[in-house]
Amino acid sequence: MSNQNITEFLEYYLGMPQSPEYAVMIDAPWGAGKTYFIRNFLEKYYENKDLKKERFLWVSLYGLSSIEEIEAAIFAQAHPVLSHKGMALAGKLLGETLKATLKVNLTDINIPEYLKDLQDVVLIFDDVERCSMDVNKLLGYLNHFVENQNHKMILIANEKEIEIKSEKYKQIKEKLIGKTFKYETSSVEDILSGFISKNFNGKPFIQPFYLNQMKLIVRLFNLSGYSNIRVLKQALWDFERLCGILDQKVLDHSELMVKLFEKFIVLFLEEKSSGYSIDKIFFNKSRLPQELMSRNEKENLSDEDKKLKKIDGKYQGVVDFGWSDSLLNKGVWLDIIQSNIINRDVINSSLKSSSYFPDENKAGWHRLRSYRLLTQDEFEQAFDLCLDEINKNKIFELGELQHYFGLFLFFSENGIRQDKAEAAMVQIESWIDQLAKQKRLPDISKWPSWWGEVWGDRDIKCNTHNRYSAFLDFVIDKIKEQEESMYPDQAAALLKYITNGDINTFAEKLKVIIPSGSNNHKKSILTYIDTEAFLEAFYQTPTKNRYPIISILEQCGAYWGKNKEFEYEKAWLQVLLEKTNEQKSKFQNQQHLIFLNRLEFVVKEIIEHWKS
Repeated sequence: MSNQNITEFLEYYLGMPQSPEYAVMIDAPWGAGKTYFIRNFLEKYYENKDLKKERFLWVSLYGLSSIEEIEAAIFAQAHPVLSHKGMALAGKLLGETLKATLKVNLTDINIPEYLKDLQDVVLIFDDVERCSMDVNKLLGYLNHFVENQNHKMILIANEKEIEIKSEKYKQIKEKLIGKTFKYETSSVEDILSGFISKNFNGKPFIQPFYLNQMKLIVRLFNLSGYSNIRVLKQALWDFERLCGILDQKVLDHSELMVKLFEKFIVLFLEEKSSGYSIDKIFFNKSRLPQELMSRNEKENLSDEDKKLKKIDGKYQGVVDFGWSDSLLNKGVWLDIIQSNIINRDVINSSLKSSSYFPDENKAGWHRLRSYRLLTQDEFEQAFDLCLDEINKNKIFELGELQHYFGLFLFFSENGIRQDKAEAAMVQIESWIDQLAKQKRLPDISKWPSWWGEVWGDRDIKCNTHNRYSAFLDFVIDKIKEQEESMYPDQAAALLKYITNGDINTFAEKLKVIIPSGSNNHKKSILTYIDTEAFLEAFYQTPTKNRYPIISILEQCGAYWGKNKEFEYEKAWLQVLLEKTNEQKSKFQNQQHLIFLNRLEFVVKEIIEHWKS
């Protein structure tokens, strides 16, 4: 429906020479678009009419809790110059605010009396149900404008919520509200067309994309069963933000973009409107496909599975919720939808690794992972390709090596080409060892918690198997060995930062390089810094930097002293204390002695307060 009946009646109502002494209510759930509808109607209604005499005041009642606040809001609309920022016209503070700002005495102004002088004004009150006042008191107050002041009035509300708040609402309604119209949300396409034209006009990708997908947007919104169009608008804003970081190659793939958009909209609507987290509904790894469940299992579905089944039913045939082709993995989707985090590199890499870009410089694991869809000959070819890539050390990406290990473990466990699979896993570990020696393994300290379980938007096979867990431990050990092999160079760099007076970088690098608490903490970078060389660099740095260097050591030492595994740091500080004492004799009667005394005091304090 187009809500034409509402439009026609409002034209009749506003065109009446005198108020009929009743208000008109536009009723629909919150977020359904009724506010936009009325604003759009008024804009068109007054556009081509000689109605300069008549005007309207629009007041949102959302959060207002007293008659004084409502009157202040009306006053602000009637006199925008007097109510600009810096002149907060709120309730009982109005007179004092105006007096202080305009430096005139307004103590005699009575706002209700002033409001009586508003002539030829249509009053529009939005968010009626969200007013914090008692409903009976509110409607009685609004009735004053209609019955005693002869104002025309339009109320925009969710009538169901008002009925919940007041048992006497229907009695009061008969006195104030003469006509009630149900706003039909099926006009969502008209609302979105205006929204898109206003907010995305001229944007080269997103505007034509939204216009081309208008029927899909409306269909998904209607299938969701949620009537809050404001949430849908938020989704369109957020998807535009997501598109802003996508590579042109991804944007140019129209089929991929539509699938990404479908999943984004559904996840967004369900997260914001359903009342439960998409994490539990869409991304529960323990959930079995429906076709694999026995009848008894289906009859004993958990509450979460029942919700998923309901969602499946809503979007069946439109959006695939098998998530075998989720485009982005669980962690990335949750970051986008729940945490508003958009990782450009991860998202683009995942989308380019999807099935929409087949055979484009992809490693063999992509095809082997789809073993269920392959013929025996195709499977043999894919398996041999992966063996070749591993045996010839063609794979450098750690995430891909984890996929290979998981796949070969899976096939070995299932007795498929077991000898070859076992040999491949040994070769993978050997290659990772070589990569560590070449310092080519990545720093995983800032990787997400699900590292090792997922890579390239695909779950790694057998990622809960004990042997795979042992493999991850092996990888972590190799990364730590790689880090420690880099300590001598990093230690030399730290001394250079001190000598050159680059204290900020020294502080940053020292805090980053020193490993945080870990049961596997073996050796510190400080082991590679000669204490005499440190004191020489300390002497050569500009005088203004010496106290900051001591302060940095003090901060690090306070942290080290609370963790038992930092014994290497303690030993280094003890040697530094001895060397500082020796140095003091060399600088008698010199300014540098002041700094050495301070350094000695701080280091001694750190050691004395070290946790035993």
